Amino acid sequence: SGLLVAVVLLSGFAGCSLGPKRIRTDWRNYNQSVVDIESQELLLNLVRLRYNEFPGVLGVAGITSQRNWSTSGSLGATGVEGDPSVIALGLTGLKSERPTVSFLPGGRDVVSAAVVPLPLEMLYLVSYMGWPAGTSWPLMVKSINGVRNAPHAGGPIPSNAFTPGQFFQVALNLRLLQEQGFVEVGRFNKLVPVGSPVDPKSISTSDQISADSAGYVYQKEIDSDRVVLNKQKETLVLRFAPAVLGTEEFSQLVALLQLDPTALVYEIEPAFEGDLKPAMDYRTDIEVGLRSVFEMLFLVSRGVQVPLCDQQNNVAPSLSIENEWRAILGGFQILCCDKPPKCASVSVQFRDTWFYIDSRDQETKRKFFLLKLIFDTQVQGGGAENLPQLTLPL
Repeated sequence: SGLLVAVVLLSGFAGCSLGPKRIRTDWRNYNQSVVDIESQELLLNLVRLRYNEFPGVLGVAGITSQRNWSTSGSLGATGVEGDPSVIALGLTGLKSERPTVSFLPGGRDVVSAAVVPLPLEMLYLVSYMGWPAGTSWPLMVKSINGVRNAPHAGGPIPSNAFTPGQFFQVALNLRLLQEQGFVEVGRFNKLVPVGSPVDPKSISTSDQISADSAGYVYQKEIDSDRVVLNKQKETLVLRFAPAVLGTEEFSQLVALLQLDPTALVYEIEPAFEGDLKPAMDYRTDIEVGLRSVFEMLFLVSRGVQVPLCDQQNNVAPSLSIENEWRAILGGFQILCCDKPPKCASVSVQFRDTWFYIDSRDQETKRKFFLLKLIFDTQVQGGGAENLPQLTLPL
């Protein structure tokens, strides 16, 4: 007689991580992939600009992943009773994962945000986060009270560079004072007249209530009985501690920027005029011309090293005065090689060449971090809600 025994086992494979454990692994892998992609995209755009080619933005808008896992097993034996001659063992499993990635292409709003000069608020935020002026100002600022910092470097490579010696001295003095806690970029509320002087008797109670509710203030004129309607305005200021008086750094700073040395608090205003504006002495304000994100990218792209053959064949433009550009960038450099680099913080392939930032180059890594921070805040942080998404199943 024959005997048939069948056992069906439902279990998971040994060593497989499911549920919460798998979530932690997936989250870490996807998070690292997104960070790598965004850094590579920024590096790739810097390389494209070095070759005078247009950059592109394709952000990851969302990731959805569905995972299915099932296993089954069977054990069977045939033969005479008490003496099985054939034993069969079977174990099968099925694993599937369906990730879906949504991409957000950069459109008109992204380009518009990239070509508009940075707001002065960005200067405050960068200073508030502790970035030294010697690192952030050379990248962000192209003029301050007429002291220029390569103002025409925000476009295709010009025939010559402009060595901003005076600007570097300004940035150095600010950094030294910043390290001693003697200077800060802060906020200040001031009253700005919005009307003509009037007789206070002509102001009714309802007028006073309406002005107060709208944030306006009636203020008495100096040497007059009349009052003026004022609006409270928050403005940025460069504020110095009294301890700076008599220091060499502050003396050089006020001389370079034509500042009134007794003020100690200087209102920061945007500078929209060109290089032909006449200089002023003993100023109590500081006019700062900030670059746009696009200008910053163009400037930093001068630090991309390109193969000699690409320059000789006119595929990439040559830097006429390479040492001057190196001085302007303050040590920022992106290297190139023929094979995938082994010691790279971030790398990307363009044409037949690998471009990368050396993991040991801390100065370049700091500036790249700041550039990405400003790019994400100014460009990626707004204006893209109505753009179409591209969703791809993987």
